[in-house]
Amino acid sequence: EYLFIEINLSGVDVLLLGVCYRPPRAGRLLDFENSLLNLMFRYSHVLVMGDFNSDLLSTYTFEYRQLTTLFHSCNLSILPLEPTHHTAESDTLLDLIVVSDPNLIIHHGQLPVPAISKHDLIYCVYAIKAPKPKIKYIKYRDFKKINEAEFLSDVHQT
Repeated sequence: EYLFIEINLSGVDVLLLGVCYRPPRAGRLLDFENSLLNLMFRYSHVLVMGDFNSDLLSTYTFEYRQLTTLFHSCNLSILPLEPTHHTAESDTLLDLIVVSDPNLIIHHGQLPVPAISKHDLIYCVYAIKAPKPKIKYIKYRDFKKINEAEFLSDVHQT
């Protein structure tokens, strides 16, 4: 389960933001991978976050190799995090932040939310500049205090 949205940052830069939830033991992410590959070449920035339900602390598993190969082949970087899923028996790294340019990440991390979920909340601060709005000056007349002679003079001059 995944969703991609386009965020226009300015007249030039466009961000592809993806969120993903992979159910436990769901197998390959072929549909997600194909969608990502078809979309990402159109964007100057790519950011994907989500629960991939593959423990990236277990570096010798098929799921680890599958995810890291997928993102590496797309020239995307997985940002380092501590374990993000906590149970009484284990701590695992299931939730990921993946970006096209790690140099644009000002800060990233995680926050525990034990009353809500066994997963930590993951976040990142992305270094992009929003375009400055163009200043628009509006000249108007206050018709409550209109000077009729001045108004008629302006009308005749234009």
